[in-house]
Amino acid sequence: MDGSSFEQHQKYFRCFDSLPATVRQYLWSVASPGLELFTVSHGSGLYDFAVMVAEASVPLLKCESPIEQLLLFVLNVKAKAGLIPGLSQVIAQGLVPACGKKYRGDIVIEFSPGFLDRPVIVECDGHEFHEKTREQVARDKARQRDLQIDGYHVIRFAGSEVFKDPAACAGDVLRFIQRLKES
Repeated sequence: MDGSSFEQHQKYFRCFDSLPATVRQYLWSVASPGLELFTVSHGSGLYDFAVMVAEASVPLLKCESPIEQLLLFVLNVKAKAGLIPGLSQVIAQGLVPACGKKYRGDIVIEFSPGFLDRPVIVECDGHEFHEKTREQVARDKARQRDLQIDGYHVIRFAGSEVFKDPAACAGDVLRFIQRLKES
């Protein structure tokens, strides 16, 4: 292994080690034997993948939970690959004004002017913070109503859905955006 390949390999390991545990586990689970995630690539494939992973991981630090980190990571990878139409930006913990209040969306997807009139808000609902008490449920319902009254597009996922298959959840977000654009 020459010096530059070794340096690229070390950069990849540092990048991988800096990821949240849920994202590392997800990458391990989707890595096919053909990709050989932890071998030196001859060419640009592995290193480019590592750079994309690093870039997609930067906003994860703003997330409040592992399920948000996991879904945001997959959405950011899709964004980096150009798979989110009309995308302006994907924001972790984005502030959203609605009905005279300010709410924080777990993941807020903003679009280029003329694509969609309002952002898409992706909510990741863990049992501990959303469904444990009646007060939590009532607060979530009131928040959802305020967002919808002001025209925001909200899609929600249970934490168990995100942990089970974050790629499927991201696919649902993309289908949701497509349907909104078609209507």
